[in-house]
Amino acid sequence: MKYIKKEEAVIKDKKEAKYDEHEICSFIFDLLEKKRRERLPYELKWRLAINFLQGDQYSYIDSVSGGIMEVDNVQWWQEREVFNQIAPIYDTRLAKLSKLKVLMNVRPATNSKDDVKSSKVCKKILESIEEDLEMKKLQKQANIWAEKTGSAIWGVFWDKNKGKTIGYKEQYVVKENSDKKEKINVAIKEGGINYEIISPFDFFPSNVYAKDIESLDYAIWYKVMSVKEIENMFNITVEGYENNVVSYSKSKTNVGGLGSKGHGYSESSKNIDLSAEVISYFEKPTNRYPKGRYIVCTKDNVLHMGDLPYINAEDGERELPFVIQKSLDYGEFFGESIINRLIPLQRRFNNIKNRKQEYLNRVAIGQITYEKGSIDEDDVIDMGLAPGAVIPRRQGSEEPSYLRTPALPSTILSDEKATEELFITLSGVSEMSRNSYNPKNVTSGVALSLLQDQDDTRLALNYENMYDTRIKIAKQTLRILKNSVTTPRLSKYVDMKGQVEVFYWDGTNINSTDIYIDSTSLLAKTPESRRELVLDLMERGLFNDPDTGKVTKETLVKLFEMIELGNWEDYCESVNPNISKVDRENINMLKGREAKFKPYDEHELHKNEHINFMLSEEFENACENDGDLENRFLKHIELHDKALNSAS
Repeated sequence: MKYIKKEEAVIKDKKEAKYDEHEICSFIFDLLEKKRRERLPYELKWRLAINFLQGDQYSYIDSVSGGIMEVDNVQWWQEREVFNQIAPIYDTRLAKLSKLKVLMNVRPATNSKDDVKSSKVCKKILESIEEDLEMKKLQKQANIWAEKTGSAIWGVFWDKNKGKTIGYKEQYVVKENSDKKEKINVAIKEGGINYEIISPFDFFPSNVYAKDIESLDYAIWYKVMSVKEIENMFNITVEGYENNVVSYSKSKTNVGGLGSKGHGYSESSKNIDLSAEVISYFEKPTNRYPKGRYIVCTKDNVLHMGDLPYINAEDGERELPFVIQKSLDYGEFFGESIINRLIPLQRRFNNIKNRKQEYLNRVAIGQITYEKGSIDEDDVIDMGLAPGAVIPRRQGSEEPSYLRTPALPSTILSDEKATEELFITLSGVSEMSRNSYNPKNVTSGVALSLLQDQDDTRLALNYENMYDTRIKIAKQTLRILKNSVTTPRLSKYVDMKGQVEVFYWDGTNINSTDIYIDSTSLLAKTPESRRELVLDLMERGLFNDPDTGKVTKETLVKLFEMIELGNWEDYCESVNPNISKVDRENINMLKGREAKFKPYDEHELHKNEHINFMLSEEFENACENDGDLENRFLKHIELHDKALNSAS
């Protein structure tokens, strides 16, 4: 990958004529503006959805101005309170999605021993990367964007500045406030995978009606970066400008009750000084550009131009390094947010609630009627009919009185209840999940369990979209690593026992990218339902060994992992100290020392544990370096056999 310096502004195309820097920047920015106009209807829906989520619900899309406008009061006394039903639904859906545990597995390319071993290494690599990049936090960010706007974009990149330092190189930099250059040593890193969550506001596809990333011809990633950040990344100094970024500020119109001066929050923009718009243009391989194109530029400078940076597709091909996660997939590139479904219903709900409040205002404050000219109108308007007030009136006139307020129509109450039920129907979030208490008149455990299952069923499409996204990310990750990691490196991951395991690997260890979701993830969507399912199957004896009728230790280890209650082996060690002693004996024999045999050992357990260890991969690797290791173990096991025979 070649970085273009400022003095190398003219870029040559081998097949065509020369193109200057200005022409390339103009082409990219003109294309960006064109795609921005095409994407505007989607962006307006996203902004409106975010407004409603934040509580600014008196706004609408103005197709004439192409922006979000606010609804003004018709009368000063109108209630404009917000009864936000969208926010708790959004929070509940996020909470349910956050409970989803995605366990990745890799199928071996063939049944050969080497390929099976390679698939295990690939799984460890993925687990190590997810641990290093804090995948739970990244998934939460993606879920937030997907639930707000309907889409979240994952970027799968190779970051040359990640990992351990493997050397240094000399580089000349210009001193601040000076034209002189000084030589510095810059660390060379081994590099590593990096995932980035990209807002749909910053992503521009070639076709908004394409089905997914694979169907795009090109994609544009827009972001605002500080001048210093650009210089550190590309070693090029660019001119900084004042740029607008999205923020949220108080809305101009009142939101609240009678006489309220409260405000909602609406989307606006603010300026960032000494920054530049950085446009990354990714073009998929074509006949003209067999390796695709990757161009990074600002308004005046080309920062980088070259091929698509990664071999991340099948059969050694290149593709756009992005994956899209959708909330609801309606066949277009961008997904749909559940909030857009609820906006008309939320407007109706606010209207019903505010009309009720206006009725209560009339009942509580009242409306006065009097004979014209019988009282001092200014005095009554200023003071009202205060308790104990003396109200003079014209002799012979009728005394002031309150208007009689009719009863609240029952249709308003029934309409309010029907609207609340529609929220459940459209959102897929039941009253039990949203309000954190059981519905009225529902006390049966079976009925409550069915309600919970219905909630999970409504979110099944979201779960499947998340699974598909993670599989695509894992595939791109392994393909990039296969072609980027050329020297052995040390990685670590946390095993089932909660212990840290280290292993060496390089690109040659990656022979398969056939990713699938572990059945543990698919059994049930939440830890609670998983535990209930496993315990129910245990009661039915489906996990029992056919020969002994009991649950084996290996099965218990897997069951403890599935229900997330710690590790069975750790529990066994705390109950039976013989297991800890077996581990110490194994370590001693690995180090070339004889294990001490004791007559009070639990010989059957010791024998089985030693044999299990001899069947492990760790023992096989140790035997390659120690030819006498197997004999030491066999002699020790023979002592336990003799003790068992003498006891019988």
